[in-house]
Amino acid sequence: QIHCRAAGPANAPTILFFHQTASSGRMFEGVIARLSDRFRCYAFDTPGFGQSCQPDSIPSVAWLGERLVDGIDALGLERFV
Repeated sequence: QIHCRAAGPANAPTILFFHQTASSGRMFEGVIARLSDRFRCYAFDTPGFGQSCQPDSIPSVAWLGERLVDGIDALGLERFV
């Protein structure tokens, strides 16, 4: 399970935010508040952080990336910054 914060008009240009390690998507709440009148914003929590799944171990950075792509795909996002 990948946790994602979302704000802004559904038909607006989309911006994705990915946090640094040992943080969560919560770090982007301020910038999302400033941009969400013009953009659809999504801030993901990487597996093992924030409110996303807490696996026993993280096999690799590639595995983390694949899980985030799974989250993007689940939202049906095709175009984004």
